[in-house]
Amino acid sequence: MDKTLDDLLSYLKSVMFIEDQQYIQYLVPLDIFFFTYGENLKDVHNYSEPKLFLEKLRTDGYVNFDDSENGYQINLSGVEFINNGGYKKRSSQENWKRCWELIKIIAIFLNALLLLLFTLYASKLV
Repeated sequence: MDKTLDDLLSYLKSVMFIEDQQYIQYLVPLDIFFFTYGENLKDVHNYSEPKLFLEKLRTDGYVNFDDSENGYQINLSGVEFINNGGYKKRSSQENWKRCWELIKIIAIFLNALLLLLFTLYASKLV
């Protein structure tokens, strides 16, 4: 899913401005999905529901939806997000954060165990 969302944001970023138009282009969901994957539709994880992916991007604040044009466009937050690595990088950072939290929990447990063993050893010496 992260790859699909990153691909969609990258495509929207690439077509943000069209040379002969003075405004940011809005695209309908099916067009975005088709132009993102073109001949490689086999790479799409779930291309039967493109609107769901674009709604996820909208809810996350990376694209805007225009009712009058029934289309989506990327916003500045989306451009910054995809330039900084997108969903793949965010997932990687979250995985490292979870791993670090686990390491800290194990360290606390080992520290408590060592203190318990030290206390038991010290009480036997007295």
